[in-house]
Amino acid sequence: MMANILSTNAEGKDLLVPSKTDTVTIDTLSTKNRISLPLPNTLVNKQIDRLVEYARKYIGTPYRRGSKGPNRFDCSGFTQYIFNHFSYSLNASSASQYLQGISVKDEEICRGDLVFFKGRNSRRSNVGHVYTSSVPNYCK
Repeated sequence: MMANILSTNAEGKDLLVPSKTDTVTIDTLSTKNRISLPLPNTLVNKQIDRLVEYARKYIGTPYRRGSKGPNRFDCSGFTQYIFNHFSYSLNASSASQYLQGISVKDEEICRGDLVFFKGRNSRRSNVGHVYTSSVPNYCK
C-alpha cells in the first residue's frame, strides 16, 4: 500500500493513510527525504480488522446530531472518533470527510472504507451521512 500523508500530528510527524499500491512512504527525520518501504497486505488487513472491531464496541451508542462521542455520536462524529483512535485525522462533517478521500465504484468498496450517501432527503445533492464498511472482503 502507498500511504498518502493526510495531516501532521502534534510532534510534527506525518500521519499516513494507506491507498492502493504496495509501498508506504515515510519522512526520514535526519534528512527530511521521503523513502518508500514495502507494506504487506496482511499488516494493512490487521489494522483494518482492529479498526472495525474497535468501531463495533460502540454499537448501541445513542445517536445525537452534532455529537462527536464517546457517549453519543452522529455519523461523521462516529467515523472521526474511530479513525482518530488510529491516528487518522478526519474532518468533522460527512461532507468534508467526503472531500478527503478518493472515489471508488460500489463494487470496489472494501472493508474499512468510508461510504457516503445523501440520507433521507433525496432532493439534496450533497453528502449527508457516512459509515465505515465492514464488508468481509479486503482490497488487493
